Amino acid sequence: MTGVAGKNCENGGMDKDEYPEKRRHRRRKVEAAAVILNGMKYQFEKTAEIGEGGMLLRVTKPLVKGDLVEIQMILPTRRFISAKGEVIYDIMADKGKVLIGIRFITLSDQSQRFIREYVESE
Repeated sequence: MTGVAGKNCENGGMDKDEYPEKRRHRRRKVEAAAVILNGMKYQFEKTAEIGEGGMLLRVTKPLVKGDLVEIQMILPTRRFISAKGEVIYDIMADKGKVLIGIRFITLSDQSQRFIREYVESE
């Protein structure tokens, strides 16, 4: 994987703000631990942003665009979130970290409500 800071590794060097898919939901910065299940492998990573439609993760082990993952985390409001999602982009960040954009494909009504409450409480 090659790229410059802030540039996408797999999608022709686009910044995440230039990603062609428009967001329908507001996002909020969040720093929390997340458990990611990718196939049969667990990863323990950090979140960067979250919204009702998806999230941004800071990962140490890259994921591939199109990967289907299961995500579990606890919001700063102490609400548990569980979702299934798809990796839709990756971006090289500072210090060898990679940012991964996840679009939720399965999210319970309760988890969606917890995320909405968290984002709107900003």
